[in-house]
Amino acid sequence: MQEFMELIDRRNFSEKYIKPLLEEGKIEMTIPDKPNSRKQKYKKVNSKRI
Repeated sequence: MQEFMELIDRRNFSEKYIKPLLEEGKIEMTIPDKPNSRKQKYKKVNSKRI
């Protein structure tokens, strides 16, 4: 996603995009017990519609 958006600074990307999406519950980590793992990925959380 960072490459797609042509953003170079990883820290800025995390603070501005990843962290808010995690806090809102829109994405989740694939390895939650190792948040800084180089193998860390994120996946979209399926929201239930009523």
